[in-house]
Amino acid sequence: LRNLPFTLQMGAEDHQHNRSGEAQRYSEILADLQADDPEGYDHWVEIYEGKGHWMDFEDAAAVPWMLDRTRDLRPNRVVWRVMGGATRAYWLSQDAPQPGGRVVVELEGQSIHVVEAEQIDTLTFRLDDTMLDLDRAVRVYRDGALYFEGLVPRSRDTIARTLAERGDPSGIFTAELTVDFLGEPLD
Repeated sequence: LRNLPFTLQMGAEDHQHNRSGEAQRYSEILADLQADDPEGYDHWVEIYEGKGHWMDFEDAAAVPWMLDRTRDLRPNRVVWRVMGGATRAYWLSQDAPQPGGRVVVELEGQSIHVVEAEQIDTLTFRLDDTMLDLDRAVRVYRDGALYFEGLVPRSRDTIARTLAERGDPSGIFTAELTVDFLGEPLD
């Protein structure tokens, strides 16, 4: 949820399945995440006092809030906690991700920095010219060590595969780079 605006609207009297309690718990989790990363975790949690599951349409206030926000498919910072068999998050991908794995990646100019990686040995970076200049060398670092430096070619296969996965032309990537972090760094 770091790069996805998120709202949760709940009636305080909605106790079935502990919905109001879980909403309060998620409100605290999201607030803590945003306190640690102020540029991410845009959220609004509203728990309506005296309301049950149906909130008399007070939750409609979420619509104008969401209309002011957009999802960025190519954020400069991605935090991915692998859950539920997902094989991709934004511009990151893995063939066989380990449940519970976590990776934090930042894009800065022509460099990709793997800032944090738990249970992540290889990682695929999906790229396009809106993110960086694919006609120039790309560098990939993990824990400050250089693991890749070179050109990442555009590919029709990557374009076709990413379109098929998402079914959304705005989700197309043109180049793909897989880096194995089990080997020795280049520097």
